[in-house]
Amino acid sequence: MKKAIFLAFILLFIGNCYCAQNANKIESYIEINDDLSIVQRINFTMQNEDSKNLSSVLLLMPFMPQRFDVIDSDSKLLNYSTSISNGIFVIIVNDIFKENSQKNYIVRIYDSSVVTNFGDSNVFSYNFLSYYNLESFNLKLILPHNYAIISNQGNAINPLPNKLYSSNEVIIMEWNQKLGYLESKSFLVFFEKISGSNSTVIIIILTFISSFIIGAVTIYLFFKKSRSKTLTQVLSKDEKAVVDLLIKKKDLTQKDIGEILDLSKPKLSKLIQGLSRKSIIEIIPEGRKNKIILKKEIL
Repeated sequence: MKKAIFLAFILLFIGNCYCAQNANKIESYIEINDDLSIVQRINFTMQNEDSKNLSSVLLLMPFMPQRFDVIDSDSKLLNYSTSISNGIFVIIVNDIFKENSQKNYIVRIYDSSVVTNFGDSNVFSYNFLSYYNLESFNLKLILPHNYAIISNQGNAINPLPNKLYSSNEVIIMEWNQKLGYLESKSFLVFFEKISGSNSTVIIIILTFISSFIIGAVTIYLFFKKSRSKTLTQVLSKDEKAVVDLLIKKKDLTQKDIGEILDLSKPKLSKLIQGLSRKSIIEIIPEGRKNKIILKKEIL
């Protein structure tokens, strides 16, 4: 019921669409390049359950990308417009969506904000907030060539992937699970540059898997401590101010934070989006306001 009301609000705001369209599967494919920039593809499997064709399709995004385009399953570039409704970034794709059919729409994103460098190591931090009841959410992450998971830390990946393997001298991780409406999932991977052959990468993978089998409980306890320490290193002064405020006062809206810290709306919006992409905060729409809370892993 809550979902229907929320989607109805967006559709009334935008118009020219119907509530019959929905996504039952989303696949996020992220490849980290050698220069640590990324190319991300989010594949929406959309369904039109109505008995009429639709002239546009709404893609409800978990964040606001800086640069992106939209293609269909045939790699045809599609025209689109954007809107922000109730704090949700919406891509309105101009395409004929046939009645009672299913179609894939792919958002290609060019952004490096999910990878942060600190010292000799790097951290991949990604948060996905679902605005659909997803039967399946898949995340596939490909590390750059000659990079590997930090092998001396059992807490280098959270949560554990469903698949972890090597192909063409790169490490690949895959996660798969259901995600309900307004349910979010955070992913964190520590990795570093190495020297060696493909056999070295395989040994590192086997060592990493063994460390989880041997000490799963110890890994979890150390993870929280190490993660908090690491994240403080990758925060800007303003981001740290927001986090410190949320630690002291847990029940705040985005507007409250702006007023307390005396931040302009554009600056605050950029800070909130950045902290969300780093999987530090969660944005919860409540009416016309956004409630901001720290992730449980940070507390």
